[in-house]
Amino acid sequence: MTMAMKPTAAVLLALTLAFLSAQARKAEEPSTPEVSVLAGSEDKALEASEGTAANLSNCVDLGTKCGVNYTHTSSLTRMVRSASECCDATCALWTCGKGWKGSVAYHDNVGKSNEKCCDRTCSLVTCPSGQGTIPSLANEPGLEASFCCANLCSQHPCYGSWATDPSKAQVVNNTNEACCQPSCQSVTCDAQQGLVLDVSKADSAGTTSNFCCLKTCKYMSLNSECPTGFGIKPSVAA
Repeated sequence: MTMAMKPTAAVLLALTLAFLSAQARKAEEPSTPEVSVLAGSEDKALEASEGTAANLSNCVDLGTKCGVNYTHTSSLTRMVRSASECCDATCALWTCGKGWKGSVAYHDNVGKSNEKCCDRTCSLVTCPSGQGTIPSLANEPGLEASFCCANLCSQHPCYGSWATDPSKAQVVNNTNEACCQPSCQSVTCDAQQGLVLDVSKADSAGTTSNFCCLKTCKYMSLNSECPTGFGIKPSVAA
């Protein structure tokens, strides 16, 4: 009867070392499935990048033709997504606001504001005290008070045949005709008709003899204005 031989301690040790060595070599080998997944992710990222670049171009390559009152952007080589980004609106399309005036000189400018497309007018200039905007320049380009402003009638002296007209105090002018009104000194009181100037009204506004003149006895005599039963004294009739 044959007896089975038991492995010696040396054999068991050799088998154990061989197993461990094989496991170590297996652990050092890269995992094939993980490499495949990583490679797939990199491919998708590359495709996305190439797709974005494909949607961009520059205005030169696009050969964009801008419409009326539009002009090519100053940076023709910048990358854009559509041809519409290659054209900018000019000032010809801008409507100037109150106090601003457009000019054909700015029509080719690229802009969308009063500052870029219009001139400031005198109406926006602040005039010094006692002055106002010259009416004929209100809608004309102007930046300085010395050009846009002039004295108000409140600063103009009215005398002699002219009297002050309060209603014209805020009018921009410096002439008697524009700032004043006729005074009683401008009225002719006809001495031949027995009328004389009422000195108490000499500097007052007035245009009629009824208001500005006094009747003398001569006037009463010539016009028979004495009451019934009365007559003009000979000494004062002349």
